[in-house]
Amino acid sequence: MPPSFPLYFFFAALQIGQWRARQVRLRNLVALVPDRVTEVTRPTGLVDGWFVAAVAGTFLGGAALALSMFVAGARTYAWSWLGLLALGAICTGVVLCSTLREPVIAEDDGSLAADELLRRQAIATTIPAIYSVPAAFDLVGEGRPPHAFTGPILGYVALCLALQTGVAIAQRHRKLPPGHYGTTDSGTGETTPDTSDNVWRPADGG
Repeated sequence: MPPSFPLYFFFAALQIGQWRARQVRLRNLVALVPDRVTEVTRPTGLVDGWFVAAVAGTFLGGAALALSMFVAGARTYAWSWLGLLALGAICTGVVLCSTLREPVIAEDDGSLAADELLRRQAIATTIPAIYSVPAAFDLVGEGRPPHAFTGPILGYVALCLALQTGVAIAQRHRKLPPGHYGTTDSGTGETTPDTSDNVWRPADGG
């Protein structure tokens, strides 16, 4: 078993925990939107090329490296790493499929646009490339992969993180279409339309 195997379970727990917390928030949101549209087609095209590349690079790229190690004789490490990558792929797939299949929570065009952007945000924060990072820790200490694979593993991790950065940048540049998306407190007890911009931001203001 790779020395870094606890990290895979830790990342999986974070990923699933975040997903479950989102499910709870969605259930609460449904109660707050009593007049939501129920016959709206779910948004399509939510999974962009950057995300597909990050998933493929992390899991298919890692699997290719593991098979190369198996051929080179490091069979125990290779099989163990494949199993851990499979764990990450399953967790990522569950979160992705669930997000795509969520019911649309919207009551007008503005909230429908917000629903789509929130789905994209949930997909982007899945961060599949995080499952590539533990391989770098395996390069130090006992139970490490063959020395000949040091360079390929470092390149693999760097590529996956670069692709994940592309996912984050693409998501950051997505904007809601022009429209009214809520109100802000004017400080006098009254609320006024927030027309500063149409950029969606998380609830914590990040």
